[in-house]
Amino acid sequence: AGVQHIVYVTVPGADTFKVVPHYQVERHIESKGVNHTFLRARDFMQNLCRQISTHGVDIANHHEIFIPAGKGRTTFIDSRDVATVALDVFDCPEKHINKSYILTGAERLTFGEVAQQFTEVMGKPIRYTSPSFPRFWYRMWRRGVAWDVVLFMTIVYTLTRTGQNEPLTEEVPRLLGRPATSVRQFIQDYRTRWETQSWT
Repeated sequence: AGVQHIVYVTVPGADTFKVVPHYQVERHIESKGVNHTFLRARDFMQNLCRQISTHGVDIANHHEIFIPAGKGRTTFIDSRDVATVALDVFDCPEKHINKSYILTGAERLTFGEVAQQFTEVMGKPIRYTSPSFPRFWYRMWRRGVAWDVVLFMTIVYTLTRTGQNEPLTEEVPRLLGRPATSVRQFIQDYRTRWETQSWT
């Protein structure tokens, strides 16, 4: 089709963990010999205001973050930062040929700390309930969430529980020349999503 460069937004570990769906996609792109750049992005902050994962519903209607991540820490990244990196790659692809970047935010946060920031910004208590996986699966099943979405969330939150999502990188400030967006700034920018239940 004449494609000369592929920028693929993937996830950390997609180069080694075969259970992650992105692994097969990365290997397929590599096998075609097309110039590429892999943006291995940590957990998107925007997942907290989406309906497909139901996290936005829980925060808006139940004032809780219902995620089975235990006390693990993660390094949330704003998808707007990832999009800006992708645009920069498209503007100057020759600098990024066949390179991979692990993109993280600037903070290591537990979901309890995220809930506290929600509480402070939203002006009402938001708690982190840290359900067991069976309890999480049951709620997702009752809501009709697709099994592949539940499977992917299970993988992500297992990695968080075991400390695999905790490492920080400096790729975002290095590539963009500015700090990564903070979770607090994200909540401030998106607060109307939970207040009006305007889901993405």
